[in-house]
Amino acid sequence: MKIFRGLILCLLYLTSYSQELTFIVHDAMTNEALGNVTVRSKPTNIIGITKKDGTYTILKQQSGIVEFAFSSVGYRDTSITITFPYNGPDSLVVSMQRVTKALEEVFVSSTRTNSRIADLPIKVEVIGQEDLQEEIGIKPGNMSSLLSDLSTDVSKDGFSDIPDIKQFNLHPRLFIYPNNRKTFTLGYSGTIEDRKGGDMIVLQSGKNGIHQFIETIKSDRQSIDAQYQEKLKKGGNFVIKTALSAFNLKDIEPGFSLKGKQINTYSEASYNEKICRNDLVMGLNYLTENFIKNKTDTSQFTSYHNNTVGIFVQDGIHISEKFIAEAGLRADRQNQFGWFTLPRLAIVYKPITVLSLRLSTGAGYKIPNVFTQQSEQVSLKEMNPRISGLKAEKSTGVNFDANYHKKLSKWEAIINQAFYFANINNPLLPLIQLNGRYSLTNLVFKSRTIGTDTYIRFVLDEWELYAGYNHTIAKYSNNIHNYVLFAPQDKFSSIIAYEIESKWRMGVDVSWVGNQYISVNKKAPNYWFCASMIQRNFGAHLIIALNAENLFDRRQGKKEALYYGSITNPVFYPVWGPFEGRVFNLSVKWMK
Repeated sequence: MKIFRGLILCLLYLTSYSQELTFIVHDAMTNEALGNVTVRSKPTNIIGITKKDGTYTILKQQSGIVEFAFSSVGYRDTSITITFPYNGPDSLVVSMQRVTKALEEVFVSSTRTNSRIADLPIKVEVIGQEDLQEEIGIKPGNMSSLLSDLSTDVSKDGFSDIPDIKQFNLHPRLFIYPNNRKTFTLGYSGTIEDRKGGDMIVLQSGKNGIHQFIETIKSDRQSIDAQYQEKLKKGGNFVIKTALSAFNLKDIEPGFSLKGKQINTYSEASYNEKICRNDLVMGLNYLTENFIKNKTDTSQFTSYHNNTVGIFVQDGIHISEKFIAEAGLRADRQNQFGWFTLPRLAIVYKPITVLSLRLSTGAGYKIPNVFTQQSEQVSLKEMNPRISGLKAEKSTGVNFDANYHKKLSKWEAIINQAFYFANINNPLLPLIQLNGRYSLTNLVFKSRTIGTDTYIRFVLDEWELYAGYNHTIAKYSNNIHNYVLFAPQDKFSSIIAYEIESKWRMGVDVSWVGNQYISVNKKAPNYWFCASMIQRNFGAHLIIALNAENLFDRRQGKKEALYYGSITNPVFYPVWGPFEGRVFNLSVKWMK
């Protein structure tokens, strides 16, 4: 009787087992099991997640043709199509390739260790391909060719708020795979731009009488980069890469002419190997930055030549499945400012599958350079040449963030809370001198920044909701603790979007900027910014998108004059808010 019962139980077990199909998902390079991979079946649109061991099980009791799509951050999407009734093996292996090469026009490389972004001890934010394509569609001038022949005076003060722009971008890339262990990548990026702005009468009819002011900026940037990567037979990964960039600039306005060429290079060789629980990386790099002033340049700037040699080493230690630590050390030798030693330490702890805690600290530096955002705010025309005796800025910082990520069949939630602190010694700012011009100067006190950043994302069926809030206090450590200028203390943003897959996508973006100091005792007005978009896909190739920005028409020119002085020789106030008014874009895109 017991034998009979045992046979019955075995038969029931085998019958039950044969009615299931198990997918085993792993990393194609390391053969590591991949948990938390999203599995979506089409056309039923049922969503599931692989277990920690990389398995996902379904019932064979289905009919028709079903596609199973596997997706995970840091990996290429993979799909398998199965025809039911299914009589094949009870388990199928799914190999997922890391995204370290190309995402169409976006190139992603996480760290030198080839670790998954989700496992990194440092915080990394990734822009999805769909979001990037949307941004390209509604603002084509940001990443593709732009041709605009109309200057606009939105504030009606006689000067253009939107310049006349002609821009062309080209960005081809070549990938060569000699075998399954070697990869060679070669890329080129070229941008040519011509901008004109100033007195509207001059732009439309030419100079006459008191109407003389016009600013013309012509620039072109040519960049070439190459990378060779080889996975060695004995284990380990060798990478060598180099990049060359040449930038020509002509900035001409009455009484001022900035003309020059900047040539930058960067080369690096590194070796990475996994040894037991360690991800070891070591390497060296060499970079140069040269500015060559044109003979017809009338600015106060001088030519300069910088070069830096650096060596680095880091170790990522997988202490357990829940705890990873990464320590690194870099030493740089700069030709004008000597040695810089930069330690870094980061840890990540995952108490449960859906929660990760990250803590990191490190050091950095920045050598003096007159071509900064602060210098542009006071006008490059008013800058003195760089004085001798300047010191490099040195910084230290600490970051902590907690990330919660939960997926169920129809909804997904991400909640991220971050805190950060940064301290800068020898901060550099352009300060006015006795001759009425500005010189880049080291402050005798420190700059300290403390802040918090909150990010929330919910997805339910076709609906998506994003909300974020940033609070940052940046002050100098002088007696009166002046705030850092043009650094908003509060920023809020939210997006709600709705999508009908492969057909419609629409959304509204609302943001708020507040508590921004524009001088020692003066704040800029707080303002709201609202934008919306609607996109229609026609088949797999044609996309038409309409985008509207600044629907509330919030403009700096509504709150204050944008310049002072005469119309012949204007001096423009620094920018703290939107200039353009309402903007509408219609884009038509054809994708192969």
